[in-house]
Amino acid sequence: MKRIIAYDLVDSTGSDYQDLYDVLDELNRTRINESTYWIDTELSQTDIINKIAAVIDKNDKVFYISVSSRTNKLFADRIVGTKSK
Repeated sequence: MKRIIAYDLVDSTGSDYQDLYDVLDELNRTRINESTYWIDTELSQTDIINKIAAVIDKNDKVFYISVSSRTNKLFADRIVGTKSK
């Protein structure tokens, strides 16, 4: 499955970005441009979304996009942060 993460962290500090970068590193990221990454992992969509949601705030804009290799179907969802300050 091909997967993309795109983000814009609102009112963020450097440490907020580092938390997201750490998760993206776990997901074997490849940078496409400044705030968009291919990810290569065996984790499920739910697991990926939960990992990212845990390190972002509710007002951050993070999108998860995937395309199934078998069915060629597109899935896209906004990830809503659950990180408590």
